[in-house]
Amino acid sequence: MTLEGEAFFEVTPDSKRPFIVQTGDVETTVLGTSFNVEAYPAEEKVKVAVMTGKVSVNTPRQNTSTTSRETIVLSPLEMATYSKKTNKSMVSGYDPLTVFGWGDGTLHFENASMSEFVAKLERWYGVDIIVKRDKPVPNGITGTYTQLPLEEILMGHRSASEFDFEFLPNGNVIIK
Repeated sequence: MTLEGEAFFEVTPDSKRPFIVQTGDVETTVLGTSFNVEAYPAEEKVKVAVMTGKVSVNTPRQNTSTTSRETIVLSPLEMATYSKKTNKSMVSGYDPLTVFGWGDGTLHFENASMSEFVAKLERWYGVDIIVKRDKPVPNGITGTYTQLPLEEILMGHRSASEFDFEFLPNGNVIIK
């Protein structure tokens, strides 16, 4: 299976028919599990997070001229983050609400930068958001929202994140 975007999978192990998710250079082989893959073409990173079971993540090796690959086996609460720019993979823990909340209609931000905040809102609400401010958000953007209108989320962060916003007639947004 080929994926561009984000998807959650629950897969029953079947040694005769392995389930493989291909996202550009990153290949995730399921070893019987539930997991999330985030691989948007315009974003620099591919993320694979395991909820239950195990997956094997196969990526190009860093700084090699050959076609060698690196294989990482992930267990529950582990996430592999692969950088398309550097061909480097990193394994870390993750916040389950941040990674899997979207499946329940929940948006969660934990110290997100303005660009991370905007990218998630654009995908979630299907709008374009134009940011016309250079000032970073102090302390990042943090919050959890379940099935709220975009305007309520923006209103909730306007003061603390020191920005203003305006809806355009076409439904898109400008953040100032």
